[in-house]
Amino acid sequence: MTLKQRIKQMEKKTKIGEKNTLAEFEITQRGKEIIELLEQLDTLKERIESHEN
Repeated sequence: MTLKQRIKQMEKKTKIGEKNTLAEFEITQRGKEIIELLEQLDTLKERIESHEN
């Protein structure tokens, strides 16, 4: 394998790594949003239950 081929191969691996990192970040953000929404649902549920009683 020539040096030029090695460099290209490393560039591809770097791009894949960057894409994976971005995907992980997006998944983490979505997870935080989901947790926030679940907390809001819990709050609403508590309000509804307190009004029913």
